[in-house]
Amino acid sequence: MKIFGRDTRVLTSIALAGLLAACGGSGDDNNAGGGGGAPGGYVLFATDEGTGSIAAFTTLEPVAGQALTAHVVKTDEGGTAIAYDAVHDDLYAIRVGTITQAVTIDVFAHASTMAVGAVPARTILVPGFSPATVQAIRLDTTRDELWVGGLDAVDSNSEGRLSVFAHASTLDGSATPSRDIGALPPFLTFALDKVRSVLYLAGAGGTEHGVYVFANASTLVSGTAPTRTIDAVDGTSTYLLAVDEQRDILYVPDVFTGLGIVKNASTASPTLAATVAFPSATPCLTAAVDSSHDRLYVGAYTNAYILDGASTLTSASTLPAVTVQAPTGSSIFSFAFP
Repeated sequence: MKIFGRDTRVLTSIALAGLLAACGGSGDDNNAGGGGGAPGGYVLFATDEGTGSIAAFTTLEPVAGQALTAHVVKTDEGGTAIAYDAVHDDLYAIRVGTITQAVTIDVFAHASTMAVGAVPARTILVPGFSPATVQAIRLDTTRDELWVGGLDAVDSNSEGRLSVFAHASTLDGSATPSRDIGALPPFLTFALDKVRSVLYLAGAGGTEHGVYVFANASTLVSGTAPTRTIDAVDGTSTYLLAVDEQRDILYVPDVFTGLGIVKNASTASPTLAATVAFPSATPCLTAAVDSSHDRLYVGAYTNAYILDGASTLTSASTLPAVTVQAPTGSSIFSFAFP
């Protein structure tokens, strides 16, 4: 059964969601490049929503067969969305389990050398959302902006909403958005192509189309209709989207149809280049792309995959050996890296 695009296997573990990570801008379309981590420090983080744990690795390509539990740096903290500011070495993570109608984002300093059980240096409170319906945040480190999006807890019709916060690197306490964009189609996840100023919305189960596309994301206002939709992929069961800004490729994982790869995603004529199949017992939930290395990270419940040469994948591509294996009941969700 699906609820807001999430099946009940994952929804039941949402209160334990695991989160936090170091990435060059949230682990996918926020790749900031450069910086991010002391020599020998953590360069890759993976989160387990099922156990609420955060694992850290000192390599971007862990050896296949590694156990997630062997690298855990934090437990019972965070939720589904993470973002990393490589310039300031700050890690942003949604905290779960709050009962207020606000999203709590913990910011951990010195993320590349994060200690076990680290406490946040800052805590940002984002009003107007239900913590259970926000699973994606994005950082634009060039503009020092934090984007938070999901279903609007204030609106009884569960419309989509995005809040954009300026001066993200110094935000602390209750935050007032510099832009508040409401009356959007219902969505639970989004991706931001900063190079082309294109926004992608997906998830929420009941949407008519899998992925909504909005041009001119930097000037988007409430009530703006989608510029177009991408109908070749079914993003209604997508947990985290990823966009390769260098190659204009959108990666759309779906628990039922597999990993959809859309080329020329920002154009009026996007092309479904491939749909990569995943095992029915461990379907793909999330994706994060490292544009500089043409590498894709995929979360599939207890399995995590690293797919090199991501832009060359085809529907006939076979999956590599499982890179990280998590305990039964886990749901590997987020990835982040410089």
